[in-house]
Amino acid sequence: MKNIKKLFALVLVALFGLTTNVEATSKWDVKREGFSKTTTEIGPGVVDVEQRKIIYTIPENYDGKNIYINTSNEILDIINGVYVPGQETEPLTIEIVNNSKYTYKYINDSLKFSTKNMSGLGEQDDYYSYTIAEKGKGIYVKEAIGFDGQLLAAKWSIKRTQNEALTKLFVNSKNVVGRKYIFNGEELCSFNKNASRPTVNQKMLTDEVLGAELVAKGYENGIADLDKYYLDFYNDYYKKTAKTIYDLPANAIYDYSNFDFQGGILNGNAYSINETNSTVSALGYDWFYNKGLAIYPIEDADGNKYKKDNEVRDKGFYLGNYMRGENTATEKVFRKDFNKITSDSSVDLTDLMIAVDGLYIVNAHQFMAFGFDMKFELARETLYGKLIVNYVDDQGNKLADSIITEAEVDVPYETIKKSFDGYEFLTVEGETKGNYINGTIEVTYIYTNAKGDIIGPDEDLIEPPHTDAEVTTSNIIMYFEEDKKRK
Repeated sequence: MKNIKKLFALVLVALFGLTTNVEATSKWDVKREGFSKTTTEIGPGVVDVEQRKIIYTIPENYDGKNIYINTSNEILDIINGVYVPGQETEPLTIEIVNNSKYTYKYINDSLKFSTKNMSGLGEQDDYYSYTIAEKGKGIYVKEAIGFDGQLLAAKWSIKRTQNEALTKLFVNSKNVVGRKYIFNGEELCSFNKNASRPTVNQKMLTDEVLGAELVAKGYENGIADLDKYYLDFYNDYYKKTAKTIYDLPANAIYDYSNFDFQGGILNGNAYSINETNSTVSALGYDWFYNKGLAIYPIEDADGNKYKKDNEVRDKGFYLGNYMRGENTATEKVFRKDFNKITSDSSVDLTDLMIAVDGLYIVNAHQFMAFGFDMKFELARETLYGKLIVNYVDDQGNKLADSIITEAEVDVPYETIKKSFDGYEFLTVEGETKGNYINGTIEVTYIYTNAKGDIIGPDEDLIEPPHTDAEVTTSNIIMYFEEDKKRK
């Protein structure tokens, strides 16, 4: 297998925005979501390559209600060029540092993964233009549509392989004379069709030569019919009746399991020729993201460690699984780890593994540019405070029912001073205006009943004469008036 240690070097810096989606044709069909940039005050994250950690810090003065985090570029900084198909990365993690005065928490179901946006991709890179079916554009593989509805950019196309089907095509070619392969009168290479494992030359797999062989075999559209030839060949080989190459047995696509078998469609020996048949190109792209690229936590939300390979495959940790909403295990980990990020604290996510499955993904995907987007969101915890406004006299008796209101912390409030017949305002206890707090605020308006009393507080009580006469209200008023005259 060729050295592809710089595999990720071809991944573009994340491109955000809407994708030019067209109708997808794969059994894995899904609509690609657009991704935004990390909230300005929070990102980009700080990458600690040695610790394999991405750190996002919520500033001290931040009071936003929501935080959007796109990890795409930061993850690429950590994993760029460090692994090949079949080799896992070391675990990486995400840390949230909260320096604000608020508590934040993960928004359920906000974790999303997606393929990269290919809109306009390739316009600045003509390196792959010579492999494109629609020459002159140098951007997209003609009519190749991925499972995510995108036109496939040329640089993201798989490589053509010398698989079992193509080996047999050339073994039976009329252009093989002795141990030579002659095309249009020119000897391209030596080719021993009687060898146990005949080796096809790269020149033989070019569109021109391979296309001519397909026409000679009865596939009149040449390279455009390569997928139909594969379908016929592998249906016959495995005794199946698949309707498309997507429906073929998995072994027909990736198998390289025995010495006498030159490989399935994607797993023969790869050459530096980008696949130009639209259906085969799409199959390679779709297969990679639905059977190859896996992202998974090292343990589930209950602390159980995942076993490598089979368990990861069975539980659907491939990128396509996430895009179709088929994986909930990683979602549960985010809910548990980022459930509460309190003020002046930091929280780490359970370590994530990123791996390209070596069983399913090998040759055709060598040097294929690839990557993914990942995002999640946090929300400020909504706290409510209570405000109680009391109206009492100076003896503590209620003059009106207390007014009780609740509102979100930091929402402003202002109380009012009421008037009561027969009473004068005396004082107020508590802040008459301010902001709701995470607790209870009590404001008490106090009144005195001095205004309008029949007998003033400094006057001596005048008792009526002690007689056997009936004492009435009119008598008291009369004695009161007479006493005033004497003074």
